[in-house]
Amino acid sequence: MSKVVITGTGTIAQELAFILDAKGYRVFFLSTTRSYFNKFPCFNWNVDNETIDPEALKDVEYIIHLAGAGIADKKWSNSRKKELIDSRVKSAELLHRTIKQNDIHLKAFITASGSNYYGLSSSDQIMSENDLHGDDFIGNLCNDWEQAADKFEEYGSRVVALRTGVVLSKTGGALERLRKLVKNFLGAPIGNGKQIMPWIHIDDLCQMYLHAVENDKVSGSYNAVADQKVCNKYFMHSLGRVMKRPILPIPVPKFVMIMMFGEMAGLLINGYHLSNDKIKETGFNFKYKPLLPAMEDLLSNK
Repeated sequence: MSKVVITGTGTIAQELAFILDAKGYRVFFLSTTRSYFNKFPCFNWNVDNETIDPEALKDVEYIIHLAGAGIADKKWSNSRKKELIDSRVKSAELLHRTIKQNDIHLKAFITASGSNYYGLSSSDQIMSENDLHGDDFIGNLCNDWEQAADKFEEYGSRVVALRTGVVLSKTGGALERLRKLVKNFLGAPIGNGKQIMPWIHIDDLCQMYLHAVENDKVSGSYNAVADQKVCNKYFMHSLGRVMKRPILPIPVPKFVMIMMFGEMAGLLINGYHLSNDKIKETGFNFKYKPLLPAMEDLLSNK
């Protein structure tokens, strides 16, 4: 059975671990605090101290790099920006050095990336994986993140980066935060509400990671977003419809978002159309293509 090491123990990592386990993979985590997550052993690592338990990478064939401080958890102060970068880029570089020093030959290094790779602005252009990264903090962060992963190609490893949109899940993440607002009759569009919100159901995302592990033809960067392209206004009204709650007719002005969140507000007031043709051309099929069925699946018991 192939050994897979997952960095981080967040929502996506937890869901993915069970899917990989069901497919017969031996799954392990790299964690800063845990010795076990559920049935899965956790090996210790410390990015700041540049240490990894030597047993963690013994006989490993696949690394799935999901570690990273939450992009939207705190305002982007200079110290927070450093934390966002180090938790993604510096951690990948630590893995690369360790792989090199121990002459480990991975079959694949698969990393998360962000749909904000293209920057914090809005456009009617449909962005594909061939388009350049945005020349702002988040665009450069995603680019550096992917470039750190690309170093694994030096040793013949297949490298995959999934530029992930807003992940819809039952626990945590953007949907849970918005659900609470709508539940309390505080849901409203942001700005003019026309900005695109690239999204993906967590089940489809986890299946995409599995697809990346098992399909040797999957290599390079892919937009991990669902078929239906929706604007913020449609997203909020769909959420209200599923939850049987009204959405406020008056949107939250952009200047209010900027006052509240600073530079990070760009995540909410901007958005791109992203093409997912490239991942579908590898044979990947989405289970959740329209937004409403995805929301209904996740919120039917809420």
